[in-house]
Amino acid sequence: MAGKQVFNENDIGELIGDIEALDSDVVHKVFLRRLIVEGNFNEGENYLFDLLEKQKTKSILDIGKEFYETLSKKSDEELQNGNFSREEIEQGLEDLNLLYKDM
Repeated sequence: MAGKQVFNENDIGELIGDIEALDSDVVHKVFLRRLIVEGNFNEGENYLFDLLEKQKTKSILDIGKEFYETLSKKSDEELQNGNFSREEIEQGLEDLNLLYKDM
């Protein structure tokens, strides 16, 4: 049975606004973990960088690092099934490191 798409790209922006109103990093972590569990790695990455555009804080950068570290523990098959690659993980971590330098 194929999984139902929970959110589309338009929903992500709206969700970010709703989540920001809660002002809780825990909510961001939980949402990203859910996307990882569902295999929606690209959606998770998009969510993370949309969030960073709105609030570039050390805590959000730390959440991003945790996101990529979690993905790095996935097998190549799991990553491929989620349309993601080790190269994307490395690039994402590099991008986060550049953002850290700007802080």
